[in-house]
Amino acid sequence: MNLEETINQCPKAHAALKQHIIKGLQEMQKAMIPPDAQEGEFELPDLNTFLTDEMIMHTLKSNVRVLYDFFDMNKIYVTIGFINSNWIYQIDSLVGPGFNSRFEAELEGFASAFKTLEEKL
Repeated sequence: MNLEETINQCPKAHAALKQHIIKGLQEMQKAMIPPDAQEGEFELPDLNTFLTDEMIMHTLKSNVRVLYDFFDMNKIYVTIGFINSNWIYQIDSLVGPGFNSRFEAELEGFASAFKTLEEKL
């Protein structure tokens, strides 16, 4: 399953993830303001949509920790485990099939989590 396709099929969950990443990027921007800057002296640039969308795709490929935190925040808990020589994911009582690698189990688990969040929103 292609996680990017799943996200695009879940517009409400995609929008929620985008807001989560924008918030994180805005916090990073604020941290870069010099501590002695006067209020109004330093304006934060707007985050453009392209940059945010690229950050989401980069996150999906390289930093799944952000996705764990995002789903935890939305009370959808993705658990990855190794049982009977297979990697599996679990969301609440839903247990996914066995996979050959942790990466495959994470991708499928997150795809399932996006669908769950889409239904929830």
